[in-house]
Amino acid sequence: MTDRYKGFLVTLDKEIRSDDAEHIINALKMVRGVQSVKPYVSDMQDMMLYQKALCDVGQKLMDFAGKECFGLDKYKVEK
Repeated sequence: MTDRYKGFLVTLDKEIRSDDAEHIINALKMVRGVQSVKPYVSDMQDMMLYQKALCDVGQKLMDFAGKECFGLDKYKVEK
C-alpha cells in the first residue's frame, strides 16, 4: 500500500514582494488538485531566527577553522 498525501509545504528561496508573488500564487492554484494557496508574510521574528541561525553556522565555521588551521582548541568571536 502506498502513502497518501494531504498537502505540501512550499518554501521560497528568498522573500518576494506581494505583487510579484501573485503570479506564483495563481500558478499554484492552476495545479490539478490544489484546493487553496495561502501566502505567509515574513515578520521580525523570521528575520531574527534567520540571523541567529546564520550566526550559529558562522561560529561553527570559526571553531572548525581555528582548530584545523591554527591548532586552537576553541576560537571564539567576541560579540
